[in-house]
Amino acid sequence: MGPESKVQLLGLQALLPQYLRVRFVRAALSYISCNSQGWMECQAGECWCHCDAAYPQCNCPAEDIQILEKSLTQTQDQATGQNKEFEESAEFRTFLKSLPTDRFLNISTISRLWNADLGLTRRYEQLRAGFKQLLSKSQRQMRRLINLSKHCLRQPQYTLLRERSVSYWWHHIQSLLYCSASLAPGMFLEASHSCTCTLQHPNCQGNIPCIQGPGPLCSLCSTIHPTQCASCNPGYTLTAQGLCVPSVPESSEPYLGTEGTLQDLEVKYLLLKRDGRLRAPAFFISGDLRLGMWFQMGGRKRMLLTCKSNKHWPRQLHLLLGLSMRLCLAGNGTRDPQVTVYVNPFGGSHSESWLLPAGEQGYPSWEKTWDMEGGDRCQNWTLILGHRWRSFFETVHFYMRSNPSEEEEDGEEDSAEWTDKQTLDDKLEDPEYVRIDGLHAFGYSVPFDPEAIRGLAQQIDQPGSREIALLELQELRKRVNFLSPPGARKLDLFSCLLRHRLKMSSNEVGRIQAQLALFSSQLPNGSTYETTKLCS
Repeated sequence: MGPESKVQLLGLQALLPQYLRVRFVRAALSYISCNSQGWMECQAGECWCHCDAAYPQCNCPAEDIQILEKSLTQTQDQATGQNKEFEESAEFRTFLKSLPTDRFLNISTISRLWNADLGLTRRYEQLRAGFKQLLSKSQRQMRRLINLSKHCLRQPQYTLLRERSVSYWWHHIQSLLYCSASLAPGMFLEASHSCTCTLQHPNCQGNIPCIQGPGPLCSLCSTIHPTQCASCNPGYTLTAQGLCVPSVPESSEPYLGTEGTLQDLEVKYLLLKRDGRLRAPAFFISGDLRLGMWFQMGGRKRMLLTCKSNKHWPRQLHLLLGLSMRLCLAGNGTRDPQVTVYVNPFGGSHSESWLLPAGEQGYPSWEKTWDMEGGDRCQNWTLILGHRWRSFFETVHFYMRSNPSEEEEDGEEDSAEWTDKQTLDDKLEDPEYVRIDGLHAFGYSVPFDPEAIRGLAQQIDQPGSREIALLELQELRKRVNFLSPPGARKLDLFSCLLRHRLKMSSNEVGRIQAQLALFSSQLPNGSTYETTKLCS
């Protein structure tokens, strides 16, 4: 009620006697506030009308409520109109036409292009400012509507205003790009890469371009069929359907074989028998001793078995399965000599050999058996590597010296003195004399195509075949280095193969390794391939 009504009410109370004042105030308030359709009740600072049975809606100002509901509907229509004006604005239409259509645009790409368009972002800020004004007006109307209808039997009808966020507009742009093949555009779902269309227009989905990105995604979309890939990322191959699938290198067996035909038990049996079928085609060379001749152990004696493959077997590689040596000792006091073995995989200098760790870290050790045939004290020494410890070999270096437990004089020089059986009678009591009756390397040879590997190396500079060539070289390197001797890190046998069997220069080998390293880093889940350098 207004202030004048309050003054009049107070004046009337002053004129009335005390016993009539409460009844009068009740009647006056009921008449004024409830239109004589009920009586006024107040409790806890809040007053309302207790309606008569004939007037159940006396608490509801229906006309006022209808006016507010209509005003809220108009505010909702204004917000819808602002959104429509924004979508039809020159800034929005220009942005939509400028978007690339040769590849799929995900939300992050659209957001980046949106933020880079200054005209569009300014127009969107105007839309937001207009919405904030409508939202403030709508909230005031809703609060008044709720207060008026608090004691009504019917709840008021209104809809809350909701702002279309910038994320909504990004998704809406996707729908306009890819789901507008019909009159009514559908809704694009990036997770399923498809459209949800309306019942009236079920064929809203248009051509959705391919996705460009890393890994199995396209590196470039086709201009003829945008839904298909035109090219793929490193490590993937383009199929006839325009998809990118992981590249699988061709078998490297045509370039280089590594597998034998015998099982380990068969290899061990033949090695213990020193069967000639397993004997490798290696020549014995030594300047310190001769086979079958007694010689005096003094200092270090050097022997080697070499295949001379570049001369005799240019299209074969050799794998070492075991070693055998027949050693005879003069005198009962002669101790077994110490034998150290180095293996050179593909040729080159002695420094490009690795030490064979016989008897260390689970590696096989020499097996020694006595053989008294002919009356001499002889031993058969056999080292069985088998398939587990097999490795490439071109030359095997043997170094023999007196056992370290024997006393040696400092500065003792190597002796090249040897003698035959008939002249040994006066030296039989000398424990320093020994004799080597046989020294053999056992293994098998595998095919090797140097021209084909050189062809692969040349293809890494050709754009059309570069990726396939690198994949096959990578597989070939893996197979060669797999037969590296035991150690914390594999030896780089592959570089030795290129250097000495393919006769490549150091620069060529370095270029190939650099290309392989770069290619590996570009592959999915690529990691650094680390090896220990063996060859210069």
